[in-house]
Amino acid sequence: MASAPRGSRYVGRAGELARLDALVDDVAAGRRRVLLVGGEAGIGKTRTVSELAERARARGARVLWGRCPEAEGAPDFWPFVQMVRAFAEGAAPDALRSALSGAEDLARLVPELGARVPGLAAATPALDASQARFRLFDAAASFARRLAREAPLLLVFDDLHFADPSSLRLLEFVARDPEPAALGIACTWRDTDVTPDAPAALCVAELARAPGAERVMLRGLEEPELATYLEHAVGVTPSAAVLADLHRRSEGNPFFAAELLRLLAGDGEHAAGPAGTLPPSVRAVVGRRLERLPAETRAALEVAAVVGREFSLPRLELAAERTRVELLERLEPAVAARVVEAVDAASGRYRFAHAVIREVLYDGLPLTQRLALHERVGKAIEALHGADRDDHLAELAHHFCAAAPLGHADVAVEYARRAAERACERLGFEEAALLYRRALDALGLGDDDSPRRCDLLVGLGVAQHRSGAIPAGAERLAEALALAQRLDDPERILRAILGPGWFVGDTFPISDLGEAPALERALARIPGDSALVAEAVSFLATRLFWVGRLEEADRESARAVAIARRVGDPRRLGRCLEARHWVLGGPDHLAEREALAGELLAVAEAAGDVEMQCAAHRWRATDALERGDGAGFERELAACASVARRTRQPFFRFFAAALRALDALVSGRLEEAERRAQRVLEASLRSGYASGASSMATLLMLVRWHRGDLEGALALTAEGLRQRNTITQVLRVARAAFEAEAGRPAEGRAVLEEVLSGEPLPRNRSFTGVGMMLARICERIGAVDRAPAVYALLEPYADRNATIGLSNLTVLSSVASPLGGLSALLGRYDEAERHLERAVALETRTGSQAWLALTQLRYARMLAARGAPGDRARARERAAAALDAARRHGFAAFLAEGEGLLRELEEGYAGAGPAPRAAAAAASARGRFVREGDVWVVALDGAQCRLRDARGLRVLAHLLAHPGAELHALDLYAVSGGRPAGEVVDAGDAGPALDAAAKAAYRARLAELAEELAEAERFHDAGRAERAQAEIDALTEEIARGVGLGGRDRTVASAAERARQAVTHAVRAALKRLRSELPALADHLAPRIRTGLYCAYLPDPTRPIDWEL
Repeated sequence: MASAPRGSRYVGRAGELARLDALVDDVAAGRRRVLLVGGEAGIGKTRTVSELAERARARGARVLWGRCPEAEGAPDFWPFVQMVRAFAEGAAPDALRSALSGAEDLARLVPELGARVPGLAAATPALDASQARFRLFDAAASFARRLAREAPLLLVFDDLHFADPSSLRLLEFVARDPEPAALGIACTWRDTDVTPDAPAALCVAELARAPGAERVMLRGLEEPELATYLEHAVGVTPSAAVLADLHRRSEGNPFFAAELLRLLAGDGEHAAGPAGTLPPSVRAVVGRRLERLPAETRAALEVAAVVGREFSLPRLELAAERTRVELLERLEPAVAARVVEAVDAASGRYRFAHAVIREVLYDGLPLTQRLALHERVGKAIEALHGADRDDHLAELAHHFCAAAPLGHADVAVEYARRAAERACERLGFEEAALLYRRALDALGLGDDDSPRRCDLLVGLGVAQHRSGAIPAGAERLAEALALAQRLDDPERILRAILGPGWFVGDTFPISDLGEAPALERALARIPGDSALVAEAVSFLATRLFWVGRLEEADRESARAVAIARRVGDPRRLGRCLEARHWVLGGPDHLAEREALAGELLAVAEAAGDVEMQCAAHRWRATDALERGDGAGFERELAACASVARRTRQPFFRFFAAALRALDALVSGRLEEAERRAQRVLEASLRSGYASGASSMATLLMLVRWHRGDLEGALALTAEGLRQRNTITQVLRVARAAFEAEAGRPAEGRAVLEEVLSGEPLPRNRSFTGVGMMLARICERIGAVDRAPAVYALLEPYADRNATIGLSNLTVLSSVASPLGGLSALLGRYDEAERHLERAVALETRTGSQAWLALTQLRYARMLAARGAPGDRARARERAAAALDAARRHGFAAFLAEGEGLLRELEEGYAGAGPAPRAAAAAASARGRFVREGDVWVVALDGAQCRLRDARGLRVLAHLLAHPGAELHALDLYAVSGGRPAGEVVDAGDAGPALDAAAKAAYRARLAELAEELAEAERFHDAGRAERAQAEIDALTEEIARGVGLGGRDRTVASAAERARQAVTHAVRAALKRLRSELPALADHLAPRIRTGLYCAYLPDPTRPIDWEL
């Protein structure tokens, strides 16, 4: 059981003690805290956290210790294993069962938990190892939270500089858990023994950014404090002169000073005054003290040093080739000299009193002797654990790899390989990568170009990839592929290509077939069916799909499903079904996709696979929306979100979040859609999920278009086009459509000519969406000559909604709506009416508010153009319905068009009485927007409020003073208090928008805000929660703006773009303030203020306002 170390009285450091007490107070009050205690060896780090632990226990806290062993060979996640075991050993069965509820994945680390808790077993390995690893990390965080609910909890990680990388990643995860808890985490680390880029140093830097984190860097004791310490630790009172000399030489380091004093005491000099020749370093002092021990004792300690900081007599007996009695006799002088101490005398467990002592002994061994001792220790472990060697693979690998130069390469490679595989099973991928490298190093002493080397390279590449070292993993897998091809081994070729696996919707460069040719050749040579072949064929299908070889992708995906069915592997079948669904994403296979998604759900439920269930609900949701089944979409979205929560996987939670953003867009909740899409975009960029980022960027383009911010939409298309990939054509057509909306027809005409005169459009997931945008271009620029060709593309799919995107679809208008627009453009009005009636019905059933408004405008314009009896009245009804939706939802894109159309229709009436517009004008409203010093007085129809001055209010006043005028964002920025008007600005970019420090600061602040939000919600403080959420939204948006769609840093935009962003943000903030103070005015302005590179106030012609400005 891991326990706190026993130490002498804590001396001095009043400032540090005050900080320890503050931490204990915070944890006892239910807050999270992280304490990082750094300093050189012997400075008192462990003793300081021991004091913290004692004070925490005195306040009723539970304390769990985890030591990071300095010697290699401990299992991955060892500090956490010690903590879980320590709790389990002292917990009653019910308490253990409660603590592990929702944390069953911890059985991966501590398999013996299954014997304590009936029904608990290590979780079934997930299809994707990264998802399984997240579940493990989430289980550890959940375990800590549950214990912290029962009583304040302190987790102590001692000697973090020795920790394995997997433990460091898990520690970071637990420390950054945003949920509130009465949890303290204390870590000790030697800041002098690690380089800034070492894993431990990077971990400490990450932990320092966690909410409630604090660093304590220990320095030497003052001279009086050192005297007190030495009296208690050594039992000797040095003279004033000796004390001064000890303090000068040790710089107040307690361990160094004590070792020096023990050395002097052994020489009988401690009372005589300053020593003339004392060693210059603590290692030298320890070496001198060790020299005074008997030779037989030093020999036993040298073997023990190879075993590790802690060692047992049974292992030492075999390695030292001495009896237990002999060893006890030889260790006695070391115990007396406080070089080693008994941990458990009954079981024969000992420990070096300080890590430095063991290091001095180990480093002092001649190389040949050290290698021989590693061999003997390895053989001792084999002899002691013949039946349960699998539990000691990491130790065996460590010792035999160290002894490999003596001729044990084969044994070393085998143990290292098995230990690496075991580490992967436990999700310790960083540790696995280290073990695979050691195996390859050992193999280099023997055969150099063999199937075994190929397998080790694949293992290393997969482990590196899963640990996050993706470029390094790709290099190793490429090396493995080259070797497999030299070996002419088709199965190894497949394993090298598939590597860590893949997920449906993964994106690749547009012209990159990657390893597909090698994959095809290898598959042709492998007879029969297997799970490996099924996955390889499925992977090949997705790669063929990406490069436009759709017929081959169709054929290979069907073949993969057939193989998986014959093999009878439900998980593999589910993966192949999902891949086929994705490959068949084009417009011709909706019914088959619906059947595939249904089968996928049935397979997932039968297998109890929640990840697969989540994927099935995701596909069923987008299929339903494409079909126009709004109610079905809502059901599947709810099911997807529910299952995603059960998976505890960020990747699957992403599915649900993306669907919720799409739902908000479809329902016309533009602010919510933008907020959700921005969050998912940021999460996608952090995780490297390129297709997720692209789909959310597409959704944001539509939000900006619907708001009337065409320049903002164009900015997003321009950014996407800088990254050449499979959606390049989609983005080019979208850009042309937005240009046409803005009244700039040239690019629209060019794109029409290029797309319709070139290769046929790929019938992929964006086929109908691209066709819809081409139709819109035709309408906006009057391209009658090209309308028939676009009509022919879309006409077969008039019964569904158009789609655009990659693995996460964005659903657009009904296909019937642009067909109606094209028919009207061609003068085929009755045909147009049939299409538009169908579109209204489908979009009403779908719940598509923005697209329904656009369809109503199309319908109104078609009726006005046809001019049949009753058409003008019907057109007014359609236009009024579109205007009502535009006003309610803020669809500025359709507002001006609808108002203009309605005005035309009204002015076309003749007869007695005023036209409706004239009647409305007669009853104009009165508004006030006046600045009085630092306060704005704002009123509408008698309701009034006073607002403190802000840039957004200045911009609004300027726009109200120029109704209908399009004003450049630079001018608005200048008149509202920014750069003086007319000042020359650089139109180019200014380098990265966010440097590394800025991004780190943003994310640190986000972590603090997450904690503040959780606490505010816990205490039902709505105002505080709203403020925290608002700042989180703003920061998330800023981070996303500073990072491109592929995770690249964005450059700072031109002065015009910076002005656009500043003005847009200021106007939105002003409207938000108005919403809370004067809702009627906010309702009027929100749909009528158009922001972007050019901004405008578009008055309501049916209800003019007489503004006092």
